Amino acid sequence: METIQPGAMMECQEQGSAPKIKNYLTIKEFSAKYSAFTENSLRWLIFNRVTNGFYSCFRKVGKRVLIDEAAFFSQIDSARMDG
Repeated sequence: METIQPGAMMECQEQGSAPKIKNYLTIKEFSAKYSAFTENSLRWLIFNRVTNGFYSCFRKVGKRVLIDEAAFFSQIDSARMDG
C-alpha cells in the first residue's frame, strides 16, 4: 500500500493543467456514505487488495487507511462476474 504525505492529496493530469483533487474517505466514512459496503467488507478488500485488484484504491497515511472514492468505483465498474 502506498504511503502519502499530508498535503499530497492533489495530482496533476498534465504539466501546466489545473490540479485534480481526489476524494479520500476513511473506512468508517465510506461505509456510512455507502451502506452497501460494511466496515468489515471494506477491511476484507483492504486485506486482500493485492489479489482482488483493489490495490490502487487504498492509501495509508500513518496508521489510517483512506479509500480513493473514484478509484474504488472505477474498480467496481471494471470488475465482472464470471459464471
